[in-house]
Amino acid sequence: LGDMCYVANVGDSRAVLSGEGGQRIFPLSRDHKPMDENESKRIIEGGGKIYQTQAPALRQVQEGNQTKQQMQLLLGPHRVFPGRLSVSRTFG
Repeated sequence: LGDMCYVANVGDSRAVLSGEGGQRIFPLSRDHKPMDENESKRIIEGGGKIYQTQAPALRQVQEGNQTKQQMQLLLGPHRVFPGRLSVSRTFG
């Protein structure tokens, strides 16, 4: 309305504003990822922990005419325990 821009976002949505004919982007919100410095601090101060799952997997590697198997560690996304801390800002 006029020169005023009103913004609202909920949950995991991200809000950005395009300006100057699409030549500039202005972030209007920030992601609440566990590894973000502010989020990490909030989670830890709230008694939570941030963890990342790990799973071993065999990977096939070609060496010349031979195919060998090599152990590889797969890393999952960062998670928060207890879960209630990860959603405390979902609708707030």
